[in-house]
Amino acid sequence: MALSICYLEAPNSVADWTKKCLYIDQEFYELLYTYFSEISVNSKLRDMVTISYDQELVIDWDDLKDTLDDLNRIKEKRAIMHPQVDLLSKVLNQAIARKSKLAVSGDMYPDLSQRK
Repeated sequence: MALSICYLEAPNSVADWTKKCLYIDQEFYELLYTYFSEISVNSKLRDMVTISYDQELVIDWDDLKDTLDDLNRIKEKRAIMHPQVDLLSKVLNQAIARKSKLAVSGDMYPDLSQRK
């Protein structure tokens, strides 16, 4: 599966998927999914990779810093090496600076969260 991410600028706004700010590819999704399936942690970053196909998750502004902290811990440990780690960090930093939310949507199969 891949993930689409876009900014939600206005309160109670609806995600405009034509203006996505990042498309997390299948490889990065699988790396994140594997990482979070091996540890037990409550995290919005974990929630992102466990959503189902065509499901949407909104990360509120209050949760963005924690999400960025989780991603930075992954980077520091070198637990995941992928070019999109830095892109996701950039998007999270921009959302924090803009005081916006992020919408995340599952996009295309295979959906690893449905595997047993």
